[in-house]
Amino acid sequence: MSLYTGSTPGVNVSVIMRNHAGQILLGQRRSGRFAGAWGLPGGKVDRGETLLQAAIRETREETGCTPLELRLVAVSDILTNSAHFVNICFLAGSWEGALSEPEPQEIGSWSWYHLDQLPQPLYHNSAQSLEKFRQGRLY
Repeated sequence: MSLYTGSTPGVNVSVIMRNHAGQILLGQRRSGRFAGAWGLPGGKVDRGETLLQAAIRETREETGCTPLELRLVAVSDILTNSAHFVNICFLAGSWEGALSEPEPQEIGSWSWYHLDQLPQPLYHNSAQSLEKFRQGRLY
């Protein structure tokens, strides 16, 4: 797995799904450079796709659930030595479908965690989004 290294920033989306107990859904990456890290559902925005379309598609692909009533909650610059991403994070007001692992080779072990008891390590996009969400900061 390689990070986007184009001349302009890549665009990612992520989705916070929160259950009735206030817990956040996180899955563990099973392959690639960040295997073992925990993260929110999400991924790259495809050409011609809106941010909301990407958030819905990525969440459905990774969890089997379709997020509804999405609301923007965080925007982050993800800067590394070799890449620059802009991550747009949404909060799902609700969702349809049953939680599953449609891409078990990529991400799985979906579990619910309280914001003050998150597993480690957190994937960098998710860590920034969750910290901003916790603080009530958009950017």
